[in-house]
Amino acid sequence: MSHQNNKCPKEEPDLDIFVWKAVIVSGLSGPENFYGMVWARSDSHVQGVAFYGLIIGMRLLIRSGILRRVNQGYLNG
Repeated sequence: MSHQNNKCPKEEPDLDIFVWKAVIVSGLSGPENFYGMVWARSDSHVQGVAFYGLIIGMRLLIRSGILRRVNQGYLNG
Protein backbone atom coordinates (compact mmCIF):
# COMPACT_ATOMS: atom_id res chain seq x y z
CA MET A 1 0.00 0.00 0.00
CA SER A 2 1.73 3.15 -1.20
CA HIS A 3 0.11 6.34 -0.05
CA GLN A 4 0.89 9.31 -2.27
CA ASN A 5 -0.27 12.14 -0.05
CA ASN A 6 1.43 14.82 -2.14
CA LYS A 7 -0.49 13.93 -5.31
CA CYS A 8 -4.11 14.99 -5.74
CA PRO A 9 -5.30 15.32 -2.14
CA LYS A 10 -9.04 14.62 -2.01
CA GLU A 11 -9.66 16.84 1.00
CA GLU A 12 -7.61 19.21 3.10
CA PRO A 13 -8.67 18.85 6.75
CA ASP A 14 -6.34 21.71 7.69
CA LEU A 15 -8.56 24.05 5.68
CA ASP A 16 -11.59 22.99 7.69
CA ILE A 17 -9.74 23.58 10.96
CA PHE A 18 -8.60 26.97 9.69
CA VAL A 19 -12.15 27.86 8.71
CA TRP A 20 -13.48 27.08 12.17
CA LYS A 21 -10.67 29.07 13.77
CA ALA A 22 -11.63 31.95 11.49
CA VAL A 23 -15.27 31.52 12.54
CA ILE A 24 -14.34 31.68 16.22
CA VAL A 25 -12.01 34.66 15.75
CA SER A 26 -14.57 36.57 13.69
CA GLY A 27 -17.13 35.83 16.38
CA LEU A 28 -15.11 38.04 18.70
CA SER A 29 -15.90 41.05 16.53
CA GLY A 30 -19.65 40.70 16.95
CA PRO A 31 -22.58 38.27 16.99
CA GLU A 32 -23.69 39.30 13.49
CA ASN A 33 -20.39 38.24 12.00
CA PHE A 34 -20.36 35.03 14.03
CA TYR A 35 -23.82 33.90 12.97
CA GLY A 36 -23.16 34.94 9.39
CA MET A 37 -20.03 32.81 9.37
CA VAL A 38 -21.79 29.80 10.90
CA TRP A 39 -24.62 30.06 8.37
CA ALA A 40 -22.17 30.33 5.47
CA ARG A 41 -20.14 27.40 6.82
CA SER A 42 -23.18 25.17 7.19
CA ASP A 43 -24.08 26.09 3.61
CA SER A 44 -20.58 24.81 2.74
CA HIS A 45 -19.27 27.97 1.15
CA VAL A 46 -15.85 27.07 2.52
CA GLN A 47 -13.75 29.41 0.41
CA GLY A 48 -15.97 32.40 1.08
CA VAL A 49 -15.97 31.72 4.81
CA ALA A 50 -12.20 31.25 4.89
CA PHE A 51 -11.65 34.48 2.96
CA TYR A 52 -14.12 36.43 5.10
CA GLY A 53 -12.70 34.99 8.31
CA LEU A 54 -9.17 35.71 7.14
CA ILE A 55 -9.96 39.38 6.56
CA ILE A 56 -11.79 39.87 9.86
CA GLY A 57 -9.41 37.73 11.87
CA MET A 58 -6.28 39.36 10.51
CA ARG A 59 -7.76 42.83 11.00
CA LEU A 60 -8.55 42.02 14.63
CA LEU A 61 -5.19 40.39 15.34
CA ILE A 62 -3.13 43.05 13.59
CA ARG A 63 -5.11 45.79 15.32
CA SER A 64 -4.49 44.20 18.70
CA GLY A 65 -0.83 43.67 17.74
CA ILE A 66 -0.83 39.93 18.54
CA LEU A 67 0.36 38.66 15.16
CA ARG A 68 2.43 41.61 14.00
CA ARG A 69 5.72 39.70 14.16
CA VAL A 70 4.20 36.51 12.75
CA ASN A 71 2.71 38.45 9.83
CA GLN A 72 6.07 39.98 9.01
CA GLY A 73 7.55 36.48 9.01
CA TYR A 74 4.95 35.24 6.53
CA LEU A 75 5.29 38.26 4.26
CA ASN A 76 9.09 38.12 4.23
CA GLY A 77 9.40 34.35 4.08
